[in-house]
Amino acid sequence: MSLNRERSALLVVDMQRFFLDPSSPSFTCGGLVVLPGLTGLIHVFRQAGRPVIFTRHVHHPDHLDAGIMAWWWQGMCKEGSPESEIHPEVSPEPKEKVILKHRY
Repeated sequence: MSLNRERSALLVVDMQRFFLDPSSPSFTCGGLVVLPGLTGLIHVFRQAGRPVIFTRHVHHPDHLDAGIMAWWWQGMCKEGSPESEIHPEVSPEPKEKVILKHRY
């Protein structure tokens, strides 16, 4: 298998404040470690004119889609909350796609 640069895209998965803020109950310390490298990679893809696509893990504000997450995971990443936003160091540009991941 070889990389086809002309057809490649970068998928940035769930790099949200909810997971990257040390005060969050769902803080993932490894996320902060990858931020500098990810920032550089995003820059390279943008400079090459290649797509950068983002995902956001979110739940309905009324917990309609919480399911098992309501008791298994401390805190909920609610759609529309500041915590659900992508970390400012890797924020999408206006033309870039952001895919919201719901459970319903």
